[in-house]
Amino acid sequence: MASKGSNRKINRSGKRTRNSADKSEHQTNDSPVVLDDVEIQSRVCTLICSGKSIREVQKELASGNPSVQLTRQQPYTILKNAAKRGRIRYVAPIESELSLSFRNRYDWLHSTEVVHTAEVADIAEHASEKLLDLIGGSRSGGQPKEEFHIGFAGGGLLQHTARLLADKLRRTTRRLPKTLYFHSMVARFDEDPASDPNSFVGYLNSNPPIPVAVRFIGLMAPGIVDVSTAMKLRKMEGIREAYNRVSELDVVVTSAGGHWKTGCSRLHEMYLEKGHEALLARLDQEGCLGDLMWRPFGAKGPIDLKSGIRAMTLVELADLPKLITQRKWVLLVLGRCVNCGNPKTEILRALLNQQHPFITDLVVDSITARSVMSIAT
Repeated sequence: MASKGSNRKINRSGKRTRNSADKSEHQTNDSPVVLDDVEIQSRVCTLICSGKSIREVQKELASGNPSVQLTRQQPYTILKNAAKRGRIRYVAPIESELSLSFRNRYDWLHSTEVVHTAEVADIAEHASEKLLDLIGGSRSGGQPKEEFHIGFAGGGLLQHTARLLADKLRRTTRRLPKTLYFHSMVARFDEDPASDPNSFVGYLNSNPPIPVAVRFIGLMAPGIVDVSTAMKLRKMEGIREAYNRVSELDVVVTSAGGHWKTGCSRLHEMYLEKGHEALLARLDQEGCLGDLMWRPFGAKGPIDLKSGIRAMTLVELADLPKLITQRKWVLLVLGRCVNCGNPKTEILRALLNQQHPFITDLVVDSITARSVMSIAT
């Protein structure tokens, strides 16, 4: 495909090559507008997303820009390259009726968004938008705070949420706090450093920069320790500072691990790998259903064993209701189990049925939400 009268060519991948001069040197007020690669990509993606056929895309693009003659395959290639660069993505809708039913049943929740999807990526998309709203002051009359403190637990879903949040912060035009503080709610637990919240700050500090100052308060402690060691570590210099700033948190973002009984939970898996079968048996006896911030949770609430090993966390699960009474927000981001594909019905029901709230806001997939509602009725 060649550009006529502009010394410009576009190859079959949609990339531009130039023979010599820049388009601005040849363009006059009377000549057709010459589009560069990104402008062509934007036009093609917009037309396809509006429902145009490939033939219609070819015709409409050429009618306004005679120099752009696309083959039948090129719009597909352009669309694929745009998706790879994160410039185009599917946004799953909110299942309004189910969301309303959920809010009516659990009316103490501040907000509930049931995402009509089976994909965890769609959950992360809506969770990141929810966080952007909170950061932008949606619960303070639209006026953002000077400083906003957000605490992230770990895991793949929250890693994806943090990445999307950083992207939205770069693109938003709404007013933002002057400084965003990012607290790590758990120490490194998994072997995968990407799912460690201590590494999430990289999304906020990479280029292009976001339009606010970013400060990071990490939890620089071992991920798994003996119960008797945990309290000692809290008092150590370099770790103590993170605990001293818990009161500054505005919102805690957490998720729940995979199914406990099937061994999908990473916490369950870790105990098994390290040979702690006796500890697993004790947790089973206590009725463990899953984990939150790498800490076990059952039908009666958090399970706090007095001996054995445990994950280092910035707050204890039992302290979440107290934080909520202090006007802190706790956002639960929940999707289906990535291992077995089943909804996390039991752990969500357990969280929702506690005497005192452990969460204030919920973003959940429609499969899990339907399962909870069908059991509740």
